[in-house]
Amino acid sequence: LPVMPYEAYSGMATDDVAALIAYLRTLKPVKKAAPQMQSWLPLVRSVAVPLWLKIFGRFSRPLSRAPTTGVERGRYLVEHVSLCGDCHTPRNAIGVPDRSLYLAGADEKNGPLGASVPNITPDKETGIGDWTRDDIAELLLTGTKPGLDNVQGLMAEVIEHGFKRMAKEDALAIADY
Repeated sequence: LPVMPYEAYSGMATDDVAALIAYLRTLKPVKKAAPQMQSWLPLVRSVAVPLWLKIFGRFSRPLSRAPTTGVERGRYLVEHVSLCGDCHTPRNAIGVPDRSLYLAGADEKNGPLGASVPNITPDKETGIGDWTRDDIAELLLTGTKPGLDNVQGLMAEVIEHGFKRMAKEDALAIADY
């Protein structure tokens, strides 16, 4: 919860939010019927979601300006723009991310759409600690791993529909973070 993690975007810089809104307004609307909501108790969402957000929400103070370089730029992009932790951090049964395992990956039981997600921490045994800065940037921009394998599933979609258009400097800032 929530399905759209809007509270995580609350840390975006004001100028970036304005640019995002301006971009969204250039897109043509898509006609698509919303799926019927499936709930065993119709009003539970109207009470449960605000309560869940009050207890577990990740609201941040928006920045007046986004960091432009280095590790702080990478942190900003990972935590408030790309939301890497939403997939790469395991969640418990009620959807609360386990912050003690931030970016440590998730198995099929705790990953998005029942998929396992890799550990992207600097751990050399289970994460990407042996990868170079350029290896990480290359994966983000092209989907190619250091062993020349390519990413699959949701991450392939993220790269295809977004990350491949990222400035190389931003990919390197993420790698630095």
